[in-house]
Amino acid sequence: MRIGMMAGVVAAGMLVGGTAMADDVYSGIEVGLRTGYAIGLGSTAQNANMSDYIGGAVPIWIDAGYRLASPNLFLGAYFQYGIGFVSGQTSNQCQGQISCSAFVLQYGLQAHYHFMPDNTIDPWVGYGIGLEQAQVNLSEGGQSGSVSATGWDYAIFQVGADYRGLVNNLSLGPVVMFGLGQYNNESTSTGGTSTSGSIQNQALHEWLTIAIRGAYDIKVL
Repeated sequence: MRIGMMAGVVAAGMLVGGTAMADDVYSGIEVGLRTGYAIGLGSTAQNANMSDYIGGAVPIWIDAGYRLASPNLFLGAYFQYGIGFVSGQTSNQCQGQISCSAFVLQYGLQAHYHFMPDNTIDPWVGYGIGLEQAQVNLSEGGQSGSVSATGWDYAIFQVGADYRGLVNNLSLGPVVMFGLGQYNNESTSTGGTSTSGSIQNQALHEWLTIAIRGAYDIKVL
């Protein structure tokens, strides 16, 4: 009976030890890097679909901020450079001697809440808000031009999970993001001449992103 009780205690200790990492939890600076694929949804303006402009992008997303003493809460900033892919009507124009490229910039502030920061697997949710710029560049021979749209990302909802069992202070895991934004201004540049103005009949657009995220914590407290 005593051996059975001791075995139960040891097994419980092993189970807890396999999931908890309380000694490694601390407050400090956290930096992260994400990449994956983003799908453009919704409209750049009324009767103008995202799928006719930039249909998708490969994001290079950087996180930088601070994990608070809990350390359930992360507060920081984000910056994304997305390698865009033109599609639809825009893609149809990029044929023959005309070559096209595109990018999507996003930057702003964000917060994450970690549910189990002292466990090997730590699920979390996040929210971000900031600015966005989407641009298509066209070139033919020695001439070039661009079309750009800028606006607000009102909400970037994030759901992820960090796995902290690889290397000390390093976590890796999947993340899904759904961003809701609106382009307010547009500009064009052709042959050294630029024009800009407000977008009429503004509409909402979305980015659905599936990515993998790596994060590194630098202990402060």
